[in-house]
Amino acid sequence: MGYNTKNYTEQGGEKTVIGGELTIEKSGKLTFDGSEVSQATFQSDSEASSVAGIVSDFNKLLGKLRSAGVVFPEAPLITILIEPLDITVTEGSIEESLGLEASVTGSGDLAYQWYSNTTESDSGGTLIEDATDPVFVLPTDITAGTYYYYCVVSAEEAENVTSRVITVTVEEA
Repeated sequence: MGYNTKNYTEQGGEKTVIGGELTIEKSGKLTFDGSEVSQATFQSDSEASSVAGIVSDFNKLLGKLRSAGVVFPEAPLITILIEPLDITVTEGSIEESLGLEASVTGSGDLAYQWYSNTTESDSGGTLIEDATDPVFVLPTDITAGTYYYYCVVSAEEAENVTSRVITVTVEEA
């Protein structure tokens, strides 16, 4: 399996171009532009069984490649792995919550801030006080109508990443 490192970094939102091709063989052997990368940089301890695990393993692998001088350090990169779906709830019996899962390269801690909005937009929303966890519990007293929420995920030295806008439809009881 080969990865064009230029494409990977661009897909992650960065414009860093380091060039070259990283190849991971079934045996676990790594080559970069045809040259074998030393065994010390292998990712042989993978037990990934989910997308989050694969991303975690990949982030660890990038750390090892940076240590070996194959990939140069860059700002931490935040990736939202799982985002909530739009939901419909019933007025007066709201017990649902919105949650997401994210990761960051390096050793930084993630911070979350949820916003509400009157339009289906991920900007210009109203900050929701104390909504600073990956899971946001919907207010139980919202009335029938359509509401929009999004979350901004941040980490030290990383560019903020904003979730998709989640539509919450509240139906009359």
